[in-house]
Amino acid sequence: MKILKTILLGCCILLTANSINAQTETQRWDAKLDLDGSELKKEIKILVSDESKEVSVSVKGIISGGTLKVKLYDSKGNSAATLNLNASPGSKAKGSLSETMDAMPGTWLLKVTNDEATGKVNIRVEQN
Repeated sequence: MKILKTILLGCCILLTANSINAQTETQRWDAKLDLDGSELKKEIKILVSDESKEVSVSVKGIISGGTLKVKLYDSKGNSAATLNLNASPGSKAKGSLSETMDAMPGTWLLKVTNDEATGKVNIRVEQN
């Protein structure tokens, strides 16, 4: 009987540890976009789970000549974060945004629009 109690106690501790790890696990998604000056309209869907408590978004961009817009919409369609970069011909612009907000389960939308700009955009989305 004592051996059975020890085995059951060991199983309970193991299950508790797995639950803690599952609750603190961070899901990360990264994207790197190279902008070649052509028009780009890209929509990226991000599924936010019921277990997530926060969503963090980081966007860094550097462009030459043109316009870059990155907008994040939550699962209700509300604008949650925006980055706008404008560079006149022959000049450069760089910028970044970093936002952490309460997670609303459902599908979030990240819209990237490029008009004549060349450069790079790095995007990271994390939920935990």
